[in-house]
Amino acid sequence: MTTLSPEISWAAFPAQSTAQRRKMPRVFPIYVAAYLPHQNGRIDWAGFKAILTRIYQAVCVPVINADTGFAFLLNPDQKREVIRRLREWFPDKPVVVGVTPVSASTFSADAYMEAIAAVQLDENVRIMMMVSPGLTALHGQELVDAFASVTNLQQPGIAHELTAEFVTFGRPFTPFEIAGILALPNFSALKTSALSGCAVLQRVTLIRRMDLPEDRQILSGVDWQVGEAFEYADGVLMGAAALFPRLFRRLLELRRDADSDPRSFWAYDQLIAAVQAIVSFQFRPGPGTSVDVGGYRHFTGIWLKACGVIGSDDLPAGVPQHHQRGDDRAVAESLLLMLRTVLKGIGEDPNELLS
Repeated sequence: MTTLSPEISWAAFPAQSTAQRRKMPRVFPIYVAAYLPHQNGRIDWAGFKAILTRIYQAVCVPVINADTGFAFLLNPDQKREVIRRLREWFPDKPVVVGVTPVSASTFSADAYMEAIAAVQLDENVRIMMMVSPGLTALHGQELVDAFASVTNLQQPGIAHELTAEFVTFGRPFTPFEIAGILALPNFSALKTSALSGCAVLQRVTLIRRMDLPEDRQILSGVDWQVGEAFEYADGVLMGAAALFPRLFRRLLELRRDADSDPRSFWAYDQLIAAVQAIVSFQFRPGPGTSVDVGGYRHFTGIWLKACGVIGSDDLPAGVPQHHQRGDDRAVAESLLLMLRTVLKGIGEDPNELLS
């Protein structure tokens, strides 16, 4: 076991991998950041139901009220309506709900717990405690204590790590902070979107070295490295999975079979390369930023419309289309054709995996 101090850096956890692929964990959850579609400036509830149906049919778990679902543009009533509708349509299904208080410039456990209570309708609702300016302003033991002070979770929650590539107040958590959070009884997973090189592997290495409960997980939200997620993480929680949840499920199956079957090994590598090409376009940089967040959301809607899942790729009222995204509809059609060709080439049914 490694003893940690607040000053220890990630350099103490070098990312090392072996030439032999690891065997996939018995449990590898796929959490899909559910897109919240709009039409004529209003939420398209029929389209949202179709998106959720698609996710559940892929044996995945949707994540709602997170960034892909325009969470930071929704008011509390709209956030409650999102989970209320999901429960009306899917009464017993598991779901992850992102939670950030309306006013989060300073950390308040009461504010987080009030926001949690508004959406935690039953024991099948798992909470992802999302970052906020007030939360990331805390460091070391103060940050761990902040997570510990949120005590009204009905099941162990997911901590959210988001870096400055996505939001100005984001930052990577330190080894001390992550180990401390995952030692708490009320949090059993960390969703990381840290883009600093081998962040996922470093975090997995960290929790393996610590004396933590065996069910603690690192969930990859590093969409730029889909292959890394299946190789090293304990599960995925990605906006990229919103494009094709059935395909992510199939990638998991092929990755498991690749341990013993050369053809599955080959098919998996072919498919990962195609998926990563599409996701790299989805999450390409914007002017002066590492990730064009508004652009990735818009491309997600464009892709879902191209696949026939929703009828409109309109953005919410007041959200401008990024000027770089003017040709995204044509690009989406080309990428979709490329993916269909790859799927046919490895003996898969595009209609089944992309529906």
